[in-house]
Formats: sequence, structure tokens, C-alpha cells
Amino acid sequence: MTPRPRFPSTAEKMRAIRARCAAAPAGVAKARAEGHLQAAEAAQRRGWEGECNRRLDSAAHALGPGCQCSSGPS
Repeated sequence: MTPRPRFPSTAEKMRAIRARCAAAPAGVAKARAEGHLQAAEAAQRRGWEGECNRRLDSAAHALGPGCQCSSGPS
């Protein structure tokens, strides 16, 4: 099993998942991931770091096994 990449900040994690989402083919998985990304951005604006990380993890999960990212415990 390949270890998940770790990011020092939520912003870096968001950039990586956003890039993966942009490269994903159109479909249900991409739509779900985009919804989670929007929710993560809203949580980040409110200062809800844990919720932001949970939503980013959900977006990564929606995109599939090639995008399992972690910035540490949420």
C-alpha cells in the first residue's frame, strides 16, 4: 500500500486536491468532489479547520484512490 502524501498546511492540501479535481474527467465523481471542495472553502473562510480537512478528505475520496491526501489528523 502506498503511503498518503502529507501536507504541512490545509491550503497546500486544498491546492493538490483542486488540481486533481480539475484534471478528473467529467462525471458524478468530479461533481461530488467539487461540492466537497466548495464546502471546504466555506469552512476555511469561517476558520473551521477540522471541517475543512474533513471535506477535503471527502473530495479526495470521491476522486478515487489516486488522490488520498492527508495533512494529519482532522
